[in-house]
Amino acid sequence: MYPMVSGLGSLLGDGIQGYFIDPDGVSTPSGYQVDGSFIVSSQNKLFVLPDTYALKSHDAKITIVIDNQTASSGEATLISFMAGEDVLLIGKPGCGLSIANSGFNLRNGGEGSFLQF
Repeated sequence: MYPMVSGLGSLLGDGIQGYFIDPDGVSTPSGYQVDGSFIVSSQNKLFVLPDTYALKSHDAKITIVIDNQTASSGEATLISFMAGEDVLLIGKPGCGLSIANSGFNLRNGGEGSFLQF
């Protein structure tokens, strides 16, 4: 989701667009700031675009078409738009499957990851 949020950042605007909520109810904010997406704070960027596009007008009307094929990072990116003004969602509900990668260290010193559903 982070590359997609970074690429759409000029449409989203700066700030927190969503939260990850763990099983204990602890929320961690994510969003977009200036040139990249972040989790927790704008100083902790996960994906930075070197050349970002700046909208000529911030009065854009945004329509997003979704259906049950909208899943994973597509749904997470969709959440980034849901709080925005002048955003219209049309279609059917998304797939409802959020997926996260978790990293872990391998015995040989390498790194791996697995999907969490």
